[in-house]
Amino acid sequence: MPLHEFLGSSVAEVVVPFLKWSHNVVGETLLKELAVARGAARGSFAEGAAALRAELARLGLPTGDLTVVDGSGLSYENRASPRALVAALLFARDSFSLGPELVAALPIAGTDGTLRRRAGGARGRVRAKTGLLTQVVGLSGYARGPDGEERVFSVLVNGYRGDARSAMDALDAFAEALTAAAR
Repeated sequence: MPLHEFLGSSVAEVVVPFLKWSHNVVGETLLKELAVARGAARGSFAEGAAALRAELARLGLPTGDLTVVDGSGLSYENRASPRALVAALLFARDSFSLGPELVAALPIAGTDGTLRRRAGGARGRVRAKTGLLTQVVGLSGYARGPDGEERVFSVLVNGYRGDARSAMDALDAFAEALTAAAR
């Protein structure tokens, strides 16, 4: 007979603050928990990174240009190509078991999360994960074009000159262009 039992939130519920608001401790915890779920004695960053690579490979997603050292993406040693991120987004979108929850957890341009005050010209038509470190910005997600067609994208900018606001504004303009009618 257990002395205490605790049932936590589902992963679908937990990823919302991580993706929508960049609460990075959630990503750190999920990476370590993945290691334990795949049989590691304890959850460490190294074991979590190995478990993540193994799971991505099992799913048929590219891992060749992927370096993971933490779960939040805050380390400058993390590496992922836009091509790998688009492959993951395409896989997630087409997955009945995780696609709807992932897409719903992404910030919506001009509406909520880390995009609530960004990409206003694409309001409600872009759902994307933001990324921001010193001299690094990123935006990866889904855009709905004027023709109703969905566009999957990932743009990562490293080592730019100038301020972060200018770099983010450029990414927002890119996202807005994906949703705009051709001229």
